[in-house]
Amino acid sequence: MRDQEFPDAVRIPDSCKSGDNALSRLNSLLGHVEKLLGGNPDKKVTLRPGQHGCWYGLKSPADTLLFPITHPLEGKSRYDWHDQEDGVRFGYLVPEAKEPTVA
Repeated sequence: MRDQEFPDAVRIPDSCKSGDNALSRLNSLLGHVEKLLGGNPDKKVTLRPGQHGCWYGLKSPADTLLFPITHPLEGKSRYDWHDQEDGVRFGYLVPEAKEPTVA
């Protein structure tokens, strides 16, 4: 069991989309991801396409999936991923990703 109620990121398959056209399908996916990430109306989540028919929902446009090349953990995942139902995965920031960046 996680200590926090909502994940920091979500990986969600294309199959979770619904709607008659591309815009309505993306909006349905965005609405689903917003709820999974806590549904804060003051902060819009960022949707990014992933590989193999999935999308990533992140809490900020500045968030990245991997550590940057300037970090000692360059190229490694910033999230600890946990499988959920229907192919959805919840991502929780690893401790190193929560530390402030030293300039």
